[in-house]
Amino acid sequence: ASQLRHSEFSVGRTLHDDTSIEFAVYQDRMVGSGSTFLIARGTKDDQDPQLLQLREDQSAQRGFRLVVNRKLYDFLTGTFSYGYGSGMKAAPPDSMPGDVFVQNLLNYIERSYYHLLTTQVSAQLPRTKTNVATMVRWYAGEPITSIDVFADRLDLMTKGVSFFVRQVIPLPEFMGSGHWEASLDLRNMFDQGFDRITTRDGDLVLIRNPRAVRFGVNLNFF
Repeated sequence: ASQLRHSEFSVGRTLHDDTSIEFAVYQDRMVGSGSTFLIARGTKDDQDPQLLQLREDQSAQRGFRLVVNRKLYDFLTGTFSYGYGSGMKAAPPDSMPGDVFVQNLLNYIERSYYHLLTTQVSAQLPRTKTNVATMVRWYAGEPITSIDVFADRLDLMTKGVSFFVRQVIPLPEFMGSGHWEASLDLRNMFDQGFDRITTRDGDLVLIRNPRAVRFGVNLNFF
């Protein structure tokens, strides 16, 4: 079994009634097998996908983030975040055959540092108790591991544009504090986050978090 241990220290300050700023440093450490990702070989219509997993020492990450929150209107909030953190990327030698690279991929993983930009606009509709949010997450390059995976509660793992809806369900509270809500997530709507690696006998595609639709009913205690 694997366990991800997250440590974080942050300080914040309210600048005005409608603006706040936060600075945080973080470190993630994996105990056990590391992050998983998918690698596909072959053409688009005939691929040979394989699920690979990083080693424990290849999943450690560290970095910092600066977050600015601003209340735009009574029901509308905007957030901008800049982060700088470490991540792992694949770095194969030139002209290596694809099958040899896949068999020895973990030997060609190296650590890099990435700039991470995130913007979010969320609207809270009090009449219907609906929350709608759009998030744009961007970084240069295609790291295998997520950058600052605990930056928000939305569990975003890759760059791209995502859309979220949370609707409170008028059911009795659970044990006096929990409330029910329906959720709909359209994650990575434009299917970003692919790393195409050219080898001597064809291309390899590394896929960490493809486009996805999630929905369900949640019980929240916050």
